[in-house]
Amino acid sequence: MIEMHNKKIYLFLSVYFLLNYAISGSSVTTGANFLELPHNAKEYAYGHPADVFGVENIFSDPAAVLSFFDEKLPEWQSSAGVYTFFETVTYTNLALSYTLPRRWGSVSLGAIYLDYGTFENIDELGDSIGNLTLYDMCVLLNYALLLPWEASAGVNVKYIRQKIGPYTADSYAFDVSLKKAAFWGKSGLWGSVALTNAGPDIVFISEGSPLPMAFNAALNYKMRNILNYKFDLSAGPQFKYGAQDNMTYGGSIEMIYHIYKLAVFLRGSYLVNAFSDNAFALGFGMDYKISGLDVDFSGAYAPAYISGNSMYASLSVSYNLPREKLDPMPKSLEEFWLEEDKEEDKEDKENAEKKENKQ
Repeated sequence: MIEMHNKKIYLFLSVYFLLNYAISGSSVTTGANFLELPHNAKEYAYGHPADVFGVENIFSDPAAVLSFFDEKLPEWQSSAGVYTFFETVTYTNLALSYTLPRRWGSVSLGAIYLDYGTFENIDELGDSIGNLTLYDMCVLLNYALLLPWEASAGVNVKYIRQKIGPYTADSYAFDVSLKKAAFWGKSGLWGSVALTNAGPDIVFISEGSPLPMAFNAALNYKMRNILNYKFDLSAGPQFKYGAQDNMTYGGSIEMIYHIYKLAVFLRGSYLVNAFSDNAFALGFGMDYKISGLDVDFSGAYAPAYISGNSMYASLSVSYNLPREKLDPMPKSLEEFWLEEDKEEDKEDKENAEKKENKQ
């Protein structure tokens, strides 16, 4: 009877992991596949381009919290996203960020919760013995820093837990990323690299599975204020190398139309891999700024996603303090060294005047 019960548990685990793979859109055998889910509607439609910023992006790009291109530094940022799979499975993520004074970067907290619902637990005799609760969760701490040459860096520390009835599995992971831009007038080339979900195996009943560690890279060329200064256009390639030599590649495009304090977004991406897990996705968004408050609503639709036609919506809110109330943002490398030279010249002049006065 004990052997039959163990067989039932392993069968239930197999069904759970199959559902987990289907939801995450992954065809490789790893644990904690929920970490691979798109974390907001922009990511769902746009992939992992190099020119995205905001606290809602920290789950896959820890350097994306602070933008070195914005005219104002956000003191507080928050975001939330919710969507469902298969009617009963609900995915939720929340993030909160605070920008530290004196250019010390930002500290953020994030949480992911994937609720599979509650299932009736049947013993080997067919009798009900209560309910089983299934969920995946991740809590992370993020630190991001603006660098003085139009670059930013960030790191995440994650705690991961998966639960199936009385059984739990715990692990931890690290993410690290770097973003860089080069500008020509109002246009620029953006680049980013990220290593995500690096950590030890997650173990269920003595069976370990590796985390979905992946390397991401992207380039984006962004043109700003084109067509009578009302449009921005960004496009570029993306590449991802994941577990078991699973490579994903493709590209994305985004067009932004500015109307006073409102920005309207249209997004699309085409990303494929060896397993043909997914192809293209489309999205839209609206961003409204008023009195320091920045509200962003995004939606996405993927007609070829592995779990069927899927839709996703997310909302993010940030409060921006006027720039003069915070320390100035880091300058470009050239401006940085020019300021350093000016300070040195000023000190040399003051020292020379002091010597003359003494004489």
